[in-house]
Amino acid sequence: MHILERDIEFLEENRECSYFKEETSDMRYRYIDNCTIEDYQNMLEHGWRRFGKMHFVPECKECTKCISMRIDVKNYQFSRSEKRVIKKNAETKLYIQEPSLSVETFKFIR
Repeated sequence: MHILERDIEFLEENRECSYFKEETSDMRYRYIDNCTIEDYQNMLEHGWRRFGKMHFVPECKECTKCISMRIDVKNYQFSRSEKRVIKKNAETKLYIQEPSLSVETFKFIR
């Protein structure tokens, strides 16, 4: 496996939009090997998203439908329907652990 050790940026133009099938989009990508907390916060504030070290942001010329929105989680007020969903899932258990893959899991997801 080859791991990149330098940052790369590129623009993918006129691709099928991942959010709206009737639209085309332009997507800017940045592979950032070592992203600082400050740089990451700045990118988030400007609509960037990320998966691992790959960051991306839509840069569509004629559409702004998929602009990111930020939610103030400290002051968020749940709606009545959200409270009902939380109550219905009160018995749901959450396990946080290191990612792992077993033969059984692999067979299940295939």
